Amino acid sequence: MEENQADILYINGEWELKQWAAQGGLHDITDRASKLEPKPTIETNSLMDGDGRLYGLAPFFQSHAIYYNIDLFDRYGIPYPNDKMTWKEILELASRFPAKQAGML
Repeated sequence: MEENQADILYINGEWELKQWAAQGGLHDITDRASKLEPKPTIETNSLMDGDGRLYGLAPFFQSHAIYYNIDLFDRYGIPYPNDKMTWKEILELASRFPAKQAGML
């Protein structure tokens, strides 16, 4: 493995990073990154193992959001979604709305 080590590696998610780190396949750059200006931000957390050791810097950051119509939630007395909900819980909230009505998409 050592003679075929990659200089750049694309890791698709925290679970994959932890596997590579546990097998010794990644180099710990925590100390080197602490000297960078500007300092790495919270986006780098996805490139840390469970012990706070940094193994890479993200070339980009992606976020997901759910947009919803507050007026509809208020009209039907349904609580708003929150950032602690699972997809299952969000879908359960959505099922509380009445069936499709004339003039609604």
